[in-house]
Amino acid sequence: MTWADAILTVLREAGEPMAYKDVATEILRRGLADPGERNVDILTHAEMTRLQNRGLVSSAPRGKYRICE
Repeated sequence: MTWADAILTVLREAGEPMAYKDVATEILRRGLADPGERNVDILTHAEMTRLQNRGLVSSAPRGKYRICE
């Protein structure tokens, strides 16, 4: 699973907005994707921005993100 797919999975299953650091923690906890040598916080924030640009994720209040479905 790609990191972006893991983000979408976590947000979809959470059913509520989440902070990107919490999303990263959940991805690692569940073993959904391997970040390799990359910093997971930076990777997650960058992927969230890409997903926002594609209209798949939107900003929620207080620095959180939600899935657009």
